[in-house]
Amino acid sequence: MKQKRVLFIEFLKVTAANHLLMMIKGLLPRKDCIIVVLCQKDSFLARELKKINVLVYELDYLELNLHQLKTYFPFLKVSLLVLLIIIKYKINIIHSHRLNWAYLGIAPSILFRIPLFVHIVIIEKLSSKFQNLLLQYHKNIKYIAVSKTSLEQFKKLYNVPTKNITYHYGGLFFPDLIKNHNTKISWLEKLKNKKNIIAMVSRMDPLKGVDIFIESAAILHSKYSNLYFIHIGNHSEYIFQQGYYEDCLKRVDNLGIKNYISFLDYRENILTYYKYFYLLALPTLKDTLSYVNLEANFFKVPVIFTDIDGLMETSMAEFSLSIPYPPSSVLLASKLEQLLQDKAKYEFLQEEVSKYINQYFNSEKNAAHLVKIYESVL
Repeated sequence: MKQKRVLFIEFLKVTAANHLLMMIKGLLPRKDCIIVVLCQKDSFLARELKKINVLVYELDYLELNLHQLKTYFPFLKVSLLVLLIIIKYKINIIHSHRLNWAYLGIAPSILFRIPLFVHIVIIEKLSSKFQNLLLQYHKNIKYIAVSKTSLEQFKKLYNVPTKNITYHYGGLFFPDLIKNHNTKISWLEKLKNKKNIIAMVSRMDPLKGVDIFIESAAILHSKYSNLYFIHIGNHSEYIFQQGYYEDCLKRVDNLGIKNYISFLDYRENILTYYKYFYLLALPTLKDTLSYVNLEANFFKVPVIFTDIDGLMETSMAEFSLSIPYPPSSVLLASKLEQLLQDKAKYEFLQEEVSKYINQYFNSEKNAAHLVKIYESVL
């Protein structure tokens, strides 16, 4: 069987690179795969890959903008580096982890006659007309969506031929989850002994429904004295919805729950936090696939979520853990309260959701599916 020599390209600095990290960890044990990664200097991904001895090339990436001459040289620099890596390691697959950097692989894929795969994580039109033009006219790109939901949405948005797109559940790397299960966080140890912690893990973004979570926390706090609420996500770095974090803090003050809720910036050891949560809330308005849902379920934390497609794909909908779209604080609080009151159902769910994740979202098992996708065009 032909060896897969894969060059992954990913220049995100913080969280979303987790998708790729889990995928690479699933592929690593396979003897038929050689992996090289080109990524942002000093990024979360670079640091994590070095820990597991993956071959990493780092640089400060600056996206090409045809109207800004200062971006031309960085573009040529990274393009040259891609060519050198392909030659040095005899790369036969280029895999861009997002649409944003797919254009970096188009010329090399034509020049060396090797397939270019592009992972579809977030469904959106690129702001760069140059990138959109390249993607529309390069018909040999193979797209891999993170879910069936993202596949359908992307196909409609870009009018991609069915033969050029598939989906792949990367899943979770279970050894990491098991290892992190034994790590302790002292302040949460103390808090868990006194309170049941209801958490939300997401970007600080209106589309994630953080304000809905806050309002549901106020409703539940008025009924139960043994609850504490935590939101973990990007607060200081998230620039696309400036002012939203401040609005959320004002909402907390107005609702009088300042002493019963904490906001934590995203942390790289996030996996060590889940075991302290009693319930997780995801009142999301838009999502293509929820890794937060998967992580929580692995640690036997039931999740109340909005019944949008991307979340339904990672959930056991038959157990009625969802609230209808659009989500509301009243419905979210009501569903959380059901599990606070029904201990038998809570314990039943803990076991069932864990089994579901083990069956469908193990990145080591799912790596075989990704390899088949590669082999289909080699």
